[in-house]
Amino acid sequence: MDAAPILSVSNLTVAVGDSQDVLVQDFELSLGSGEITAIVGESGSGKSIACLAVMQLLQPGLSRVSACVEYNNQRLDGLSESQLRKYRGKHVAYVFQDPLSSLNPVLSVYAHFNEVYTAHFPELNVAQKKQRAMQMLAEVGLSEMQNINDRYAHQLSGGQRQRLLLALALAADPQVLIADEITTALDPGVQQKIVDLLSTLCKSRNLAVAFITHDIALARQIADNILVMHQSRVVELNDCQSLFDYPQHPATVKLLQSAQHNCTVGTSNDEDGLVLDAIDLSIAYLVPRIFGKARLVEVINNISFKLFKGQTLAVVGKSGSGKSTIARAVAGLAQHLDGQLNLYLENEVVHLHQDDQQALRPYRKHISMVFQDPVSSLNPLLRVHKSVSEPLLVHTDMTAEQRLQRATELLTEVGLNPAQIAHRLPSELSGGQCQRVAIARALALDPAIIVCDEALASLDMTAQHEITELLLSLQQQRQLCLLFISHDYKLVEGIAHNILSLDDHASEG
Repeated sequence: MDAAPILSVSNLTVAVGDSQDVLVQDFELSLGSGEITAIVGESGSGKSIACLAVMQLLQPGLSRVSACVEYNNQRLDGLSESQLRKYRGKHVAYVFQDPLSSLNPVLSVYAHFNEVYTAHFPELNVAQKKQRAMQMLAEVGLSEMQNINDRYAHQLSGGQRQRLLLALALAADPQVLIADEITTALDPGVQQKIVDLLSTLCKSRNLAVAFITHDIALARQIADNILVMHQSRVVELNDCQSLFDYPQHPATVKLLQSAQHNCTVGTSNDEDGLVLDAIDLSIAYLVPRIFGKARLVEVINNISFKLFKGQTLAVVGKSGSGKSTIARAVAGLAQHLDGQLNLYLENEVVHLHQDDQQALRPYRKHISMVFQDPVSSLNPLLRVHKSVSEPLLVHTDMTAEQRLQRATELLTEVGLNPAQIAHRLPSELSGGQCQRVAIARALALDPAIIVCDEALASLDMTAQHEITELLLSLQQQRQLCLLFISHDYKLVEGIAHNILSLDDHASEG
């Protein structure tokens, strides 16, 4: 970088409380105006924690041991919490990895913008705030949605929520933008749109952007410079072309190799063991109204599919097409179902479309779900081993010691070190580690079906390959059925026996 960086970070170290368990060691970062620096690395390498520590946004239990942070030659590392608030959002904005946890469930879309403008532009009147909100929504492709300002976070798809977060981050016209895995949960079309938008905004607004991602191939599309993290440290920093042409560190070489790896599924089993059968299935949800009756909005209309023993059915489509709605219905978490959804066990047929939720409770153990949002799916107050063993507490008579032993085995199966992970809280883990914990929990009861709702989306390429191989291995050993929800067509082509595309049924994406 020729010009002085607008944001400079050096000697940044983060640890768990007062312990010697270091999560980030001697992190360094320089961001120049009009440039995008991608921060890449495997899950758990410290990418997100390092950037959260820059503006003192760490979760309780984590502490910034040391740091030198300069913004426009102004030292920020010695400022108090009240002084830092003047810089957060207004000068340095952060787009978080987890959109559902970042949006207030009781605030409408416009109310979120109103909070930003009230805090940073108190001189604006209501009409001006609404006008600016609509302009920002238009920039991220959400303005065409009907009554978007009056909607709430739970009424948006994962991709729509992430785009809303990007609009909110840009609302105060910051000079620095830290984007933490903002394309993770998006389908390829929307993902490309967001990447193009970021690149355009970087140049038109002269933004300095830190783009955190586990996808080094995606980083190549957008970044001027790439910083590689491995085992809590920065191991390589170079301009994009040089890093791809002449990678220096083994961790960089591994990331590049993983990006080129395609996992292939084994031979298809005979279709003689029907486990799940959906016949003309339609799914709707209620939209409450302040005045009058709530109205039903149909998300899925007359979908039919079958899932056989030991096989994988992938459900793919754009954001908002209803993929996660199908997943929730199969797991017994959706209401207002028309048509049939039947689960075939050894000696009985369970009608999952029935309204009697009490009658369905004994059968919930046969279907486990790995949710799209790994952080929100784990209880923030429970240690990892208790989260993994929680299904055993509900459905078995195991002792505490037996549950701990089983949790240890499951954590090992999903590639985590129980000695390091078992007694941590979710806030002390990366997004990828949280998702592996969620997968371990889903395996606890040896279910007949595992519903994976974007289960690999939060993982880097290497971890995706490892978890995919694990799921396929478990499938072959236990004759598991996998209902695999994804926006990534290339990924599901390598692991699915059958694919159900919802593109023709997609709603607002």
